[in-house]
Amino acid sequence: MDLGNHEKLEMIHIAITINKDFIIPACVMLTSLLENNKKNQIHVHVLTNSKSYKLQLLKRTLKRYQCNYTFHVLSKEIEQKINNFCISAHADFVNYYRIFQCRYS
Repeated sequence: MDLGNHEKLEMIHIAITINKDFIIPACVMLTSLLENNKKNQIHVHVLTNSKSYKLQLLKRTLKRYQCNYTFHVLSKEIEQKINNFCISAHADFVNYYRIFQCRYS
């Protein structure tokens, strides 16, 4: 079915969890995702505790593709709960953000 350039397919929700160290890789991933899915409407949910100026790069990437997005900043309460989890070289703090995603959906 040819939808032409005007019709969009279904809305796809993508959730990513990032800290200040993963902002640039997230921009690369999102550029690839959005370049290769131009016929889909995509809404990106960004879970983060970062207040880095680099978040502007991520916003600029999302705006360039006219992508819907929502930033979800984790509360101090959630951060305190995550601090009780096992943090190691293989399981960073940011990996646990996904557990709390349902609270922000």
